Amino acid sequence: MEHVPTITATVVPHALRAARRAGVDPAPVVARLRLPSTPTFADRLPLPLIADFWEAMMRAVPGDPWFPIRAAAIPEHEELSLLTMYCRAQETLGEALRSVARYSLLVTDAFVISVHAERHRVALVFDTPAAIERLGVRCQMEFLVCDTVGCIEHATGGVRPLEVAFAHSRRVAAGVPPWPAGSELRYGAARTGIVYTRSAWNAPLSGAKPELARALRPRLDTMLSAAEGRMGTADRVRMVLPELLRSGTPSGQRAARRLSMSWRTLQRRLAAAGTSFRVVLDDTRFSLAREWLGGTPIKIVADRLSYADERAFYRAFRRWTGTSPVHYLHGSERKGWPRR
Repeated sequence: MEHVPTITATVVPHALRAARRAGVDPAPVVARLRLPSTPTFADRLPLPLIADFWEAMMRAVPGDPWFPIRAAAIPEHEELSLLTMYCRAQETLGEALRSVARYSLLVTDAFVISVHAERHRVALVFDTPAAIERLGVRCQMEFLVCDTVGCIEHATGGVRPLEVAFAHSRRVAAGVPPWPAGSELRYGAARTGIVYTRSAWNAPLSGAKPELARALRPRLDTMLSAAEGRMGTADRVRMVLPELLRSGTPSGQRAARRLSMSWRTLQRRLAAAGTSFRVVLDDTRFSLAREWLGGTPIKIVADRLSYADERAFYRAFRRWTGTSPVHYLHGSERKGWPRR
């Protein structure tokens, strides 16, 4: 069975409170989508349902392209999750960012969150999900990133990022976005992430409680092991492939590094599951090609899938389906077409 990516359901209360502040009753949306009434951090919702939710909220609050960011700006009222408490208990921002990256699978298995420390700056990077073309997925990314910006500013007593970047394009020109994104916000970037000065890495956290962090870590490690156990290695590779394809570097070695394991270990685990990196990459390209064709020019699809040119993409598509992308778009081969 194909893995359906999920995200923690705690995004829902934020968006609902933002809607009420805008004078909108969100109850019909909650009822229609059958959302949990009091979601917790442990509750997971499928990414497609999260996208449906955001798109419904954007229709309910028309004329506000910054609605996801306004939702991120509302302080939390629920009991803090175990992961949030752990991150806030760290002594420095750098330790907190490493913790977010280490336990990101507890937040979502739709993509990977990682931290990159360089000489002059540090970045928390969010690999964009494959379904980023959907408005609802873009809204979710804007909320998650800006919610993180706000949490960091509160925890550090005012540390602001150099840049808040999104890989997707801006929907409309609507002036400067509200806090917590602000004028640092940039769209159409190479990667989605939050960039800070390197000096911010050692910024102290106001709520640092090292003893609490030590007490919480075993529980989080157990939760992480359970989350990893629910996913096969091939599914974890699929999490990182969309970003590697966008960057033009979909190699097994890079995928292994993104998953914090050696290339040999990744090969061994995939072989034990009866597959290989080449097969997982091929399957992912095929899935994305079917998703994008029809709404995106063939040349752009080929570029996004990191093929050298259109001819290479055509050859792969014919190998997958027995027909060409053009015939597929015309609908003559959409039913019963062979695979391999």
